[in-house]
Amino acid sequence: MENPLLQSLEVEHSLLKQKYNKSFVWLIPCAALILLALAFAQYQVPFIILLFCGIVFVIITIVLAVKARKRLSNFFSEKVVRVCFEQSFDNAVYNKKMRISDSVVFGTGLFSSHYCDEVSGSDYASGTYKDINFEQSDLTLVHTETHTDGEGNTHTDRSIVFKGRWLIFDFKKPFSTDLQLIEKEVSGFFGKLFNKKSNVETESIEFNNKFTILAQDAHNAFYILTPHFMEYIMSTENRIKGRLYFCFQGGKVHVAVHNMKDSLEYSSNFKTIEEMQRVALSDIALITELIDELRLCDSLYK
Repeated sequence: MENPLLQSLEVEHSLLKQKYNKSFVWLIPCAALILLALAFAQYQVPFIILLFCGIVFVIITIVLAVKARKRLSNFFSEKVVRVCFEQSFDNAVYNKKMRISDSVVFGTGLFSSHYCDEVSGSDYASGTYKDINFEQSDLTLVHTETHTDGEGNTHTDRSIVFKGRWLIFDFKKPFSTDLQLIEKEVSGFFGKLFNKKSNVETESIEFNNKFTILAQDAHNAFYILTPHFMEYIMSTENRIKGRLYFCFQGGKVHVAVHNMKDSLEYSSNFKTIEEMQRVALSDIALITELIDELRLCDSLYK
């Protein structure tokens, strides 16, 4: 028997998708007017009028398409993503327009507020899984540089420092020291030249080669970096695509996944609500995977 709620969502999505597709119908008169304008190119006045009308139709198409796309995106966020969070976690909160705050991000010391000039993000969520409280959002950190060329023209270059998911897990017990683990970008001999230097060395050569380890107190760092926990971190690194950043601070574990992707995004290729749910749940699964893979709910670390 069909689910009535699922059916109503399918109908609502279908209507929104139709409006989105219809917005491109304006491209037909637009193309016709531009072709006529080219045909009348030798006659100045008709050419200008037809070209102007064609440009107006282009603008109308863009405005209608953007509005229709925004409605589809909001539908996906409110009717699919929010429900998936609420069904997956206790005390779930989801807000598409919110993100992890600047003070929290830069407070970890993983990135510098002086270097990252622009911060944006979305898809904030919080909740509880296996008695572990979490927060998460998409984040993009950008560094900008302004320079003037020989002709006096000013240019601004933008480079992405971080783009991906930022997740925070409440460990419920303060750590004995602040600890950062930064996955190295370059391995081998050149890694020693270009990667940031560690101030802690573990007995695992593989772990030392994979991560830069920075701790306020090298001795207390080993209360966190137990052999088992390093195995869990290595297993997590092998499973998750993207460069990983870890920060153990206070009683919380920050995990930043730099994969140059936005999560929980609507795609015009979505055909059914079930497909949307699968994609949303796949993105949400990163939260449960990290808690399970790192054994954060294990009493050994509490």
